[in-house]
Amino acid sequence: MKRFTIMGVSIGALLFSPVIATAKEGVINSKGEWSVAPTFEEVKDTGGLYAATLGDSPSNQSWGFIDQRGKWVIKPQFSYVGSFAANGLAPAAQKLKYGYINKKGQWVIKPQFDYAADFSSNGLAEARTNGKTEYGKIGYINNKGKWVIKPQFAWVRSYSPAGFAVVGVQ
Repeated sequence: MKRFTIMGVSIGALLFSPVIATAKEGVINSKGEWSVAPTFEEVKDTGGLYAATLGDSPSNQSWGFIDQRGKWVIKPQFSYVGSFAANGLAPAAQKLKYGYINKKGQWVIKPQFDYAADFSSNGLAEARTNGKTEYGKIGYINNKGKWVIKPQFAWVRSYSPAGFAVVGVQ
C-alpha cells in the first residue's frame, strides 16, 4: 500500500508541474485588479515602464518594454534588458553584446560590452570587457559610454550610494 501512495504522489507531482511551468505574468493595481493582463512569460518593474518578454525559455526570449496598460512601447528585440536609471538609460543586449538604450528603444551607447549593469545614483555603470582573460575585467563607464574607471577588476561585490565599491583583483 505504501508503494501505491508514493507512486500517487509522484504522478500528482508530474501532473501539476506543467501548470507552474506555463504560468503567465501581469501587473495588478492596489485593488487587485489587472492593470496588465497575465499574458507575458516574465514582467519586471523598471521604474515607469515594465520590461516584458513573450519567449518561454532563455534561448528564444526577446525583451521589450510595455506601459501600465500592457501596450508595447519598445517592441521585443533584446536578449536582456535592465532598468532605466535617472539618466534615462537602461542596459540592453543583442547578439551577446551589451549597450544602453533610451526610452524610445534607440541605442545611446552602442552594444560593445560583454556585460553592462544599471547606472547607479552616482552616474556610473559597471561594465565588463573580455580583454585577454577568460571572464574579462570590470570597470565603470559614464552616460557617454566612456571609461571613468578602466576595466581592471575581476569582480565587484557591492557598490554603495556613497561611491565606494568592494572589488577583487586577480
